[in-house]
Amino acid sequence: MIVQGGVAEVAEGGCWPQLKNGGRIACLFMEGPWARCVLGYKSDHGIAAQKALMPAGPLLMGLPARRRIQL
Repeated sequence: MIVQGGVAEVAEGGCWPQLKNGGRIACLFMEGPWARCVLGYKSDHGIAAQKALMPAGPLLMGLPARRRIQL
């Protein structure tokens, strides 16, 4: 399963039940402008996750951006 877009967190009841044992998940967890790519593997014991890399990229066109006050 690939989550296509950055998230702040993945809720416990969100997409986890859809992932069967032996399944894998890749997700970008946003931390400000930076992302932490996490790869997970589901087993009988839960999901084992490891940080893969810290990518950065351009903002996607057409998505709303927050206004910032410039001093």
